[in-house]
Amino acid sequence: MNAEQVLKKYFGKLRGLPCWGTSMGGWGSWIRLHFGKPRLEIRGPFPEAKSKRLQRRHVHIDSDTSIWIDMCDWELFDDGKRVCHSESPKWFAHRKEHVLNGQCLVHVGIQIKPLAFGLHFEYGTLLVLHRYPRARPDWELFHLYQGKNLLDLRSNGVLRHGPTKLDKKLPKLAVTDIDLDI
Repeated sequence: MNAEQVLKKYFGKLRGLPCWGTSMGGWGSWIRLHFGKPRLEIRGPFPEAKSKRLQRRHVHIDSDTSIWIDMCDWELFDDGKRVCHSESPKWFAHRKEHVLNGQCLVHVGIQIKPLAFGLHFEYGTLLVLHRYPRARPDWELFHLYQGKNLLDLRSNGVLRHGPTKLDKKLPKLAVTDIDLDI
């Protein structure tokens, strides 16, 4: 399978699924986007734990499909206007999360030099990820989790994909410039 086929396989499953539960402005440049059916995840309590926090039950809403963006700079555009970016104050980024919620992803694209990845949404919204200028080659711009599978793009322009088991090395594919409707 080449890089374009792998992107089509993973991102094609997002066709028609609205983005929800967007969170921006967490630690560093993190963004998390959820797709598909939400599910309640309950962990704990662990009464024997030393930490008070772990002794309590924790509940949050998760999904089988999510995109986790980190280790890169990013810019969010709405109708061609930049509304926030990875260096925006955290409180400001939080106020712009709603721009992505409810929109379906329609197109993805990769540009190799300089490395950038674009997520195009249905109402003219664009999220562009840029490689950090001094990034290490193994830093990931994004992770796309789908059930027990993972796709990520590293800052050296390599896609990795396959089962999320940590003991397995994932197949790697060098990428070229790609424009792909999903």
